[in-house]
Parts: sequence; structure tokens; C-alpha cells
Amino acid sequence: MRRIIVLAVIAALGFWVAWPALAGWQIQSALKDGDATTLGSKVDFDKVRASLKPAVSVEVEKRLGEALAKAGPGGLVLGSDLKKQLVPQITDRAVATLVTAENVIRIYQDGGTVKDAVAKILAEQMGKAGGLTGILGGLGGAGGGGAGGAGLGDLTKGIGGAAGGLDKLGGLLGGGKKSPVTDITGRPEGEPVAKPDGKSDGKSAAQSFGIGNIKTYGFNGPLGMYVGVAKDAAAKEPDITAELSFTGFDWKLTGLKPRF
Repeated sequence: MRRIIVLAVIAALGFWVAWPALAGWQIQSALKDGDATTLGSKVDFDKVRASLKPAVSVEVEKRLGEALAKAGPGGLVLGSDLKKQLVPQITDRAVATLVTAENVIRIYQDGGTVKDAVAKILAEQMGKAGGLTGILGGLGGAGGGGAGGAGLGDLTKGIGGAAGGLDKLGGLLGGGKKSPVTDITGRPEGEPVAKPDGKSDGKSAAQSFGIGNIKTYGFNGPLGMYVGVAKDAAAKEPDITAELSFTGFDWKLTGLKPRF
């Protein structure tokens, strides 16, 4: 009987501790090495995108609300309807752009965070001439030059420029110098990361994470768990919470919840 209990304990430790830890190590190794194939096998990207949508949607609505408020009466009048139409579209585009194996690797290797990457991509999506700016521009023109039309015209300029309502995204509008994920979709794979002085050291800027970076840990039912991680080991709260689930006969990353 004792042997059975010991075997059961070993099996439980292997399934709920050793196996998820191995999956986490494989994910981190794939990020460091730029191995998109391995990363793709250890991450359920569809579930990760779905997990990010609520947080991204809240952020989109917040930023859009700020921009509409700056437009004056016209923006406030149309604000509710615009949010209903645009928030889901901007959210979907931002999440689809962010959550790919290549972009996740580049964010990690550039030393950025998911929070910063989301902010940058939102700024880009909301500033594209063919996206939100174009839609609002059309609405502004339809206003016939009245108060509402003038307000929306000002709003489109604010959204398209660094001095507009979206400049509160931490200097990320337009991929400025503060951006931790500059050229997220444009940097060639494997290209060395430049130092602050503009010189390249030929190595990745990615930092290593240890036990000290883990701030929270727990279970989401019998086949799921979460780990809250902070980029700064001295931080008290996690920057992002990663969710692991046993799916497809393996432990995989199935969720990311950044703390904005």
C-alpha cells in the first residue's frame, strides 16, 4: 500500500510540477533561441489571443474614450456608437498582430513586455490612415463642417499624430525612441539588437528569468495552472500572468493576462 502511495505521489509531482516546469523551460529556450517552430508546438496561439482580448479591449475603449473626449461635443455625441463599432475591430487587429510566434520572440529578445507591445500596436492600429483615422475622417466630412464635423476632424488629427489623444500611450505612438518593440514586424529574424548608443553587441537583449521573477502561482482546476511573472525581480506585483493547460497531450501556454 505504501509503495502505491509513493508511486502516486511521484506521478502527481511529475504531472503537475516536473512536466509543466519542462514546458516552461522549453518555451523560454525557444524564445531565447528564436525557435518559432518549437514555440509554436508549446503555445496554443488561438487560446492566447482569446485570453488577451478582454484586457486589450478595455485598453482600446479607454484610449478611444480619451481621444473622443478631446474632440469636444461632436466626439461625445458619437462616442458610444463609435466605441461599439471600433473597439472590437481594433482589438482583433491588435491581438492578431501581436500574437504570432515571430512577434512574441522579437518582443522577448528586444527586452520588451507584452503590456508595452500592446500599447505600441494599439497606437499603430488606431493611427493608420486606412483604419480608425480614415473612418473618423469620413464621419468628420459627413458632419458638413458643423460643430460635430469640426470635432471629429480635430480628432482624426489627434489620432494620427504624436500630439493627439493617444500620446498617453507612453511615447509609443509611431514607434518612437521609447518603444521597446520598435519595428516589431520589420526587423529581420536573427538580427542583433542594438545597444542604446546605437552599436550592436551581436547578442540578444533578452533577460533571463529566475525564481525571483515569479510573484504568484496557483491552479486553475485539475488541468490548468497560472504563474504571475515580473520583469523586475524586486517588483511586488507580476507584470503578466501566464496560464498553462494540459491540452493535446501536453502542457502548453494557453493564456496571457498583462497588468495594465
